[in-house]
Amino acid sequence: MKEIIKNNQKNKGLCATKYQSLFDRHGVPFTFEELELLVMNPLNVEKSQAFLIHPSSSRGKTKDIIKKHNLFSWLWVDLDSGNKTLSEVINICKTYQITNAVIYSTASACREKKGVQQGYRWRIVILPNRSLSCDDWQTMQVALSRIFESGAEACKLSQGFFAPSNCDGGFYEYALL
Repeated sequence: MKEIIKNNQKNKGLCATKYQSLFDRHGVPFTFEELELLVMNPLNVEKSQAFLIHPSSSRGKTKDIIKKHNLFSWLWVDLDSGNKTLSEVINICKTYQITNAVIYSTASACREKKGVQQGYRWRIVILPNRSLSCDDWQTMQVALSRIFESGAEACKLSQGFFAPSNCDGGFYEYALL
């Protein structure tokens, strides 16, 4: 596990796919460098207004299209529980030699929701050293969900994630590894 994630070849051009909205059917290539810039300068929109990123280079987001394409470019984890600090998440990454990754707080991190103050919530996006087949990608996603003690939502082939956003100037932290 440790050696598969480690990436020393950042400029391999492993693109994900960006969709203008959750309802957009056709995406465009989106690079890891573009994601890093966005993490450093999050969108000033509500989460629902942010664009969707899918970790595959397929230009369609249905399960059938993704399986036929059979090529995933990025790995990702959503930490919606556990209330880990950014330094704790970074330490987990270091323990497993996860490099070439971005970590950013999600739109609901440390905000009130239905009268309850939310804790830390993070998204971790990892650029692997090579593209992965659907089967290999799912194996890696399951392993990452165990390592970070996260939910299994990110293990679904057709699941994407929202771009970083912070419309109210509230809590937002990030790290580039």
